[in-house]
Amino acid sequence: GKTSQELKQQAQEMLEKGVERARGQAPNESVIRGLLALAKLRVDSGQPEQALELLNQDGIGAIRLIETNSRWLERIPGLAVDGYTTAIRAHIANAAVADDSQAAIRQAEDMLQSLRDTLKDRPDGQQRMIRIYVSLAQDLERQLAVAAPSAQAALSKGFESFLKKAAEGSDDIAVLQWVAQTFYSMGNGMLQGGSTSPEAQRYYTEATKAYDLVLERLKQNPELLPASTGLQLRLRQAMALRQTGKYPVAMELFKE
Repeated sequence: GKTSQELKQQAQEMLEKGVERARGQAPNESVIRGLLALAKLRVDSGQPEQALELLNQDGIGAIRLIETNSRWLERIPGLAVDGYTTAIRAHIANAAVADDSQAAIRQAEDMLQSLRDTLKDRPDGQQRMIRIYVSLAQDLERQLAVAAPSAQAALSKGFESFLKKAAEGSDDIAVLQWVAQTFYSMGNGMLQGGSTSPEAQRYYTEATKAYDLVLERLKQNPELLPASTGLQLRLRQAMALRQTGKYPVAMELFKE
C-alpha cells in the first residue's frame, strides 16, 4: 500500500488540478471547499505562504469570502470557522520562516480573536474552541521541535504572546489547563542537555502561573474536573516549580 505521505501528495495533486480547472469560472461550493482543503494540505506540508495565498484568493478563498461577507458563508456551514483555523495554523507555521515572525504571530492572534467572536454565541462554541486550542497547541509544539535553532527564539517569543492572549480571553478551565500544559511542554523543549536555560525557566514560570489559575478555579468549583485530574495538575505544577528551582514550594505540593 501507499504511505500516508504518498496519499497526501496524491490528494494534493488532485485538488490542484480541480482548482486549476475552475480558475476563471463562476465560484461554486466544490471549488471553495477544494481550495480550503488544498490550503490545509499546504500548511501540513510546510508551505504556509502558499496556504495563505489560497485562503486570500479573490472570490473563492475562505478568508477573502469572510472579509467580503460573502453569501457563501451561509451556504457552506463551518466555512468561517474552518477558514480562520487554517489561517491561524498557516500564520503560526509562517512565523518559523518569515522575516518578521512577530508580525506573523500578531496576524495569528487577530485571526484567533475573529474565530472567538464567530463562535462565542453558539451553544457548542466553547467546546469547539477548546478542541481548536488543543490542536493548535500540538501545532505549536511541532513547529518548535523542527525549527532551526536560529528561528527558535523568535518563534518561542511569538508562541508565548499567542498563549498569553489565549489565556487572557478565557476563564474556561480547559483552556487554562491547555495554556499551562503548552508552556510546560515549551519549557521541556528548551531544556539544554538536561539543564534549565533562562528561556526554559521563563516558560516553566508561565506554566506555574497558569496552573495556579486552574487550581484556583478548581478550589471554587471542584466538580469542574475529576479528582484524578486535579491531582495530575498539582503534580505537573510541582514539577514546573522544581524546574524553576523552587524546591520547598514543590515539596509542599507533593505533600498535598
